Amino acid sequence: MSPSTRCGLRAWVPVAVALLVSACGSASVGDVRGQILIVDSLGAPIRGALVLPDPEFPPAEAPRYTESEIKERSTDAQGMVLVYLDDFYWNSDGCYHIRVRRNGYEEEAMTVSRDLFPSVLKIDMRPRVPATFPAPGRRS
Repeated sequence: MSPSTRCGLRAWVPVAVALLVSACGSASVGDVRGQILIVDSLGAPIRGALVLPDPEFPPAEAPRYTESEIKERSTDAQGMVLVYLDDFYWNSDGCYHIRVRRNGYEEEAMTVSRDLFPSVLKIDMRPRVPATFPAPGRRS
């Protein structure tokens, strides 16, 4: 190898090391996002379902979400939402804890291991069945 080639290679080594180090540190835990698909019992997507973290330590008062936070955590027309998984993670069991709410459906709760979280998590919602009461004056 000629001396000029060695100098050229030496100049690239620090650049390559810097790129490698910056790439290794770029994916922090808070940046991990997960896709969640919300469907009904027939597999049809549910638009407008609100996907929320189930808190490990519930606060004294229910959290209040801004309009933009609600929009960010609501499913689109295809029933999909992309969420930051760090918000759903419990250190005590190493799992993500998810709650899903939508008018007309039963609230759903799901726990998924951090190691087993799929590329798209599918959650089925059941329609809410109204309570039936006997007509006044009738006994069953």
